[in-house]
Amino acid sequence: MSDTLDFTNPMGYPIREDFGQGAYHRGIRLEKMTDDQGSFILGELEDCNHGFRVKVYIDSEKVIKIEGDAIRTPLNTCFGAIDVLQQLVGCPLGLTLRDLTKRVKATEHCTHWLDLTLLAINHAKRDEAAIHYLVVAPDEVDEAQWVTVYRNGELVIEWLLHAWSIQQPNELAGKTLFKGFSAWASEIAGDDEAWLEAAMVLQKGYFVSSARRFNLNEVEGEPATNHSVMKGACYSYSEPQLSKAYRAKNSIRDFTQSEEKILRFE
Repeated sequence: MSDTLDFTNPMGYPIREDFGQGAYHRGIRLEKMTDDQGSFILGELEDCNHGFRVKVYIDSEKVIKIEGDAIRTPLNTCFGAIDVLQQLVGCPLGLTLRDLTKRVKATEHCTHWLDLTLLAINHAKRDEAAIHYLVVAPDEVDEAQWVTVYRNGELVIEWLLHAWSIQQPNELAGKTLFKGFSAWASEIAGDDEAWLEAAMVLQKGYFVSSARRFNLNEVEGEPATNHSVMKGACYSYSEPQLSKAYRAKNSIRDFTQSEEKILRFE
């Protein structure tokens, strides 16, 4: 990814006629569970473009097994990224979220499946049995938009954002959600890992929210090789997957009027 963002639709996707009248939603569920294979953290993520599930099996010290489902994906090859997630088997429990991210090379992974898996591993050290996040980002057209993240139904972060820059609250004005985000957010968070996690969840959701402007169901079957700007960005946009990847069929959902359906994977 370059140091500057290009908002001019470099991949030439068709624009949604109703863009500007809705909102992006992302739901994340993290829950401690057990089955006949042992203890695990269930992680589920769904938004307009994605639906992923992961089971991170653990013992008292480390990750011992990772299973998952790519339920709804932008490209036909994304499911194969479960193999790359196995790099995290053996990862010790108790690391900070930022230290967890340093253990992998993100561009080798499916970005969203990896994010979900790291959140699940991070959840293992908590006393809480379950956490649910909801990110809401109204369509950003010409003006700044209030983007929010809820944790178990409670509003925990609300930022006025425009073009990847925080406008409010005043103490964060000018901070970017692009390059350098992790460094400044970690510094501000200090020992408050719950705030840092929520901030990262919001940032990742805001990143995907820009895809709402495109009518991606109209480009079903388009080869990923047409998107040279994305080459090397993630698992599916890297070889050997890139040469056989194409835009998946019926992969887009809109939760603007049906927020309750998030994480049902319908």
